[in-house]
Amino acid sequence: PGTFAGTYGTLVLNANGTYTYTLNTTDADFKALTGGGDGTENFTYTLTDADGDTSTATLVLQIHNNDDPVTIDGLNVNGGELT
Repeated sequence: PGTFAGTYGTLVLNANGTYTYTLNTTDADFKALTGGGDGTENFTYTLTDADGDTSTATLVLQIHNNDDPVTIDGLNVNGGELT
């Protein structure tokens, strides 16, 4: 269990194996992912069973900044109705 800071947010790992990832949308690294940019968070962890055997894996989170404003060009609304 613990809290781990990533590039774009924070991962909280609970004792029961569940986790929560909170994206920091005010972070400069996240804001730099403009135009639908993508980033990746990698958290490597090791599991140990009761008799000491270990297994290492990586949790990979794909980060997408799709919150850019929408721009619509080429509309002709003179004399018409836009619905």
